[in-house]
Amino acid sequence: MTGTTVALVGAGRTPHRNSTLSRHPGLTMRARLLTSIALIVALAGCQLGQDAITSPNDSGAPLASAASAKGMSIGQPGHVVAHNGSVALRNGVATMWAVQGQTRTMALVYGDGTPFVTFTVPAGALVRDAAGTPLAPGDSVLITMSLPKPNAFAVRMEPSGLRFDSHVPATLSFNLARAGKAAMKSPSLSMWKQETLDAPWLPVAATFDLQAHTATAAIPGFTIYAIIY
Repeated sequence: MTGTTVALVGAGRTPHRNSTLSRHPGLTMRARLLTSIALIVALAGCQLGQDAITSPNDSGAPLASAASAKGMSIGQPGHVVAHNGSVALRNGVATMWAVQGQTRTMALVYGDGTPFVTFTVPAGALVRDAAGTPLAPGDSVLITMSLPKPNAFAVRMEPSGLRFDSHVPATLSFNLARAGKAAMKSPSLSMWKQETLDAPWLPVAATFDLQAHTATAAIPGFTIYAIIY
């Protein structure tokens, strides 16, 4: 409620017997009513201001902070690329059981069935679970892929801490066919990752095929990955 002053009628003193308020009870009731309304509005304003500061973005889970999509999070080098919205996404979350010794693939897709982002675990990549326990052939780990921000080329991979064999890494591929034209023309178009919400963004070695409209990277483990320009 910083900067808001609420005047309370009669606070700290007794009105004079011959005052206008004493001689007109209706005015007294009106003044008290107006005071109550002003206090309620002031409190509501404080709450709305507080929500505007602390609420995450419209997905319910911030990419790095509520300001991340504006390029203002810790160490973020630019803006997260957004898709043009011509076709809505069919799913914002996908799950898959990755099995030691088997190749498995999962994807988030658009409503027309084309992929938005695809993740593949090749045979031999999954050797330990998120706690670091070695996996035997046939053991499995449930993997979740979700959008940390709607309509942006970014994905959160879970469970946190899961690592893959450095010689047989998993791969993550974004389909950039529906990315904004300005972003695709940017010389700084690149893939980045953020290990935790308060950590700086770090560059990821990725291959951008502008003819095929793809960005593909070998990833050693799970975190948030995004295409930034």
